[in-house]
Amino acid sequence: MNPYGDVVDPTSGKIIAGTRNPDKSSNHEFIDSLEFMISSMDKNSFNVTGINTIIGIVSTNAKRTKEEVNKVAQMPQDGIARTIRPSSHTMFDDDTIFALATGGKSADVSVIGAVAADVFAMAVINGVKKAKTT
Repeated sequence: MNPYGDVVDPTSGKIIAGTRNPDKSSNHEFIDSLEFMISSMDKNSFNVTGINTIIGIVSTNAKRTKEEVNKVAQMPQDGIARTIRPSSHTMFDDDTIFALATGGKSADVSVIGAVAADVFAMAVINGVKKAKTT
């Protein structure tokens, strides 16, 4: 996971990872990436290099059609949007979520997708909390 933007804990609304303020007097607190993008818009100075990517997979043992699996792959974006601001789909992101169904069990597509969104939100927060600096 390497998103552009801030990772926000949805339970507290606080930024827990993101761009730090380069001002030495700021104690390197986080800046609000979306506010920075907006304030830089008129100056043509907003420039991000590289590509930021979130890649994930949803796997279920439910029996699903191709169309239903595609729908399940879309729904975890809601979990990403709960935790990353600005969310995916900026010009700086190259995000992909895959889904697969192994067949056998019965389950509602909406339930699978809604749970997947919750799991993706938790995964983003857990990933940040367990990350180690190099």
